[in-house]
Amino acid sequence: MPKTLELLMPAGNTASLHAAIEGGADAVYLGLKQFSARGRANNFTWQELSSAVEAAHERGVKVYLALNTVVKNSELVELVRLLDIASQCGVDALIIQDWGVYFLVRRYFPALALHASTQMGNHNSLGVVFSRQAGFRRVVLARELTRSELEAIAGKSPIPLEVFVHGALCYSFSGMCLFSSYIGGHSANRGMCAQPCRHRYASTNRTFPFFSLKDNQQVANLEAFKQWKIASVKVEGRMKPAGYVYRVAKAYRLALDHPERIQDAKRMLELDLGRPKTGYFFEKDLAHAVFEDTATGMPIGRVERVENSYFYVKTEFELKPGHRIRVQALGRDSRLTLTLSGFRLKNGLYRIKAEKGGASVGDRVYLIGVAEKHFPEKLKPSSTRINQPDRKAMQKIVDGLHFDKPPLEPEKIYLRINTPQWLKHIRINDLEGLFLCFTKRGWAGFYADFDFVQANREKLYAELPGFIPEASIGFYRDLLKFLDLHGIKGCVVSQLSQMLLVPNGWRIISNEAVYTFNDAAVHAVMEAGAANVVYPLENDFDNMKAGSHRNGIVPVYFYPVLFYSRMPVKLSSKGFFLNEEQKKFRLVRKDGMTLVIPDRPVSIMQNKKQLMAEGYHRFLIDVGFDNPSKNRYKTLISKLRASEQLHPSTGFNFRAQLK
Repeated sequence: MPKTLELLMPAGNTASLHAAIEGGADAVYLGLKQFSARGRANNFTWQELSSAVEAAHERGVKVYLALNTVVKNSELVELVRLLDIASQCGVDALIIQDWGVYFLVRRYFPALALHASTQMGNHNSLGVVFSRQAGFRRVVLARELTRSELEAIAGKSPIPLEVFVHGALCYSFSGMCLFSSYIGGHSANRGMCAQPCRHRYASTNRTFPFFSLKDNQQVANLEAFKQWKIASVKVEGRMKPAGYVYRVAKAYRLALDHPERIQDAKRMLELDLGRPKTGYFFEKDLAHAVFEDTATGMPIGRVERVENSYFYVKTEFELKPGHRIRVQALGRDSRLTLTLSGFRLKNGLYRIKAEKGGASVGDRVYLIGVAEKHFPEKLKPSSTRINQPDRKAMQKIVDGLHFDKPPLEPEKIYLRINTPQWLKHIRINDLEGLFLCFTKRGWAGFYADFDFVQANREKLYAELPGFIPEASIGFYRDLLKFLDLHGIKGCVVSQLSQMLLVPNGWRIISNEAVYTFNDAAVHAVMEAGAANVVYPLENDFDNMKAGSHRNGIVPVYFYPVLFYSRMPVKLSSKGFFLNEEQKKFRLVRKDGMTLVIPDRPVSIMQNKKQLMAEGYHRFLIDVGFDNPSKNRYKTLISKLRASEQLHPSTGFNFRAQLK
């Protein structure tokens, strides 16, 4: 039977690469030690990359290299080196998130095919059309799509599409999360996620992992994907062992080639030993997508008794040497992981040896690994000679990204508001630009023909949301046409694809959701049609100093959206909750999206003088989560002008080194 869907498997290390190939993958995706969204996986050195490509190609398997993190200015030379090496190794495509990577590939390594990572957030037909125009060969769609949305997008897409069908789910939209970065500087956008969505939080008298999702499983929908002409189905799991990769590949290969054996494939997947499964937005009831136990693995029993260095487990599952188990402490994060060797069955209980104190009565026991086929952990040396790129040539490419330093100018202040009610509390003469970040209901209360609006329309920018479902595209297209008729011709986009909605002749600014973490990304965004950019919220001062672009807008006051999700969550305490360190957070619903913010804002207004000394002079105050107030507005404007600290507030990553 011909293969109508590409089966794309993860390869976090050499053994998993062999497992994917043996399991029947048509393609694998893997990462290098640098710039991988799974930075905690083993990943590959550049020398191993060449060998991996050869090993896969010998079996007719494609290799996609994931360079899907955002890149700092100080890392651009190393990025260019790895792009040169990737082009020599013959990878079949790069999976990317950063528009800076895109810019460098298109300009200097055009032979490299590009796939738009799911972290680019493409979730509607605008995204796939724009990606095709930008030169991408494939789009990895967001995981938060309903059945009808995916079918509609596929029907309009001019570019091959890829969808995730199995594995862990991020709570935040397309994995774009600031929570990990906020609590410890470990950026999810740089492959260092500390998985805050798996943590327990307290709301009133309940402690619960409110944001921990079950694992995705779409094996039952493969026939629909074939009908919609999806190009590739992708399994998440570069952190998973080879046994997992092999078993899941075998199951999906069976289901793809023999649809009549779907039940056999499902039984195979029961031993993937991940979390319980969900169809996510393909299901009608999303309430069942949250998992109260954050641990992975199959629950098989509990610790019944502890004696010295032994603990006893009662289970109906037959344990064998080579199986891996995890003993999970009740109500705590402590855990014990063991590979079984010396143990025996006595009086219906398995007696297992462990360090004294390693297990307690009542602890839950999970099967997390079964004895699978052994896979090689080494690769044959590559027959391809990889020439190390010339350092001076790489530096010349990076030097060519340099922006001229703008002339010294006085500070220019931009303000973001979330409701028309703010308009009566602000002094428009204070502002260079006013971002109107309204909900659909808020736009209904905005009167474009008011004298105030018409007198200041050159300063007004309609800001589009980060998520525009397929059914809402028409609303925002009509909104911009309506504003255009009333002479308002400024737009802030949350995705570059939203430029397709903007009438000709408008002033466009990309906001912080379009990551311009480096000079190359700024070039890409401005070439796409933006007149200016808002820098990322999790930026640090060292990265800003290392770049040359100075004309962008620096967010100096804001509540960072730590989770931005389509997945609803019910909390008590009016949406407030606490983490284990007793820090307070708030949950907000906005146009069908769930937003989580900290209880205190980020403010770096006290650093304004330092920023201006570096050449930055455009600053954004975001009152999108503040109640409309003339006093609040006056306080924020005066603090910024005086370069004074605002209390209470935090500095996010501005001074700390973002990891």
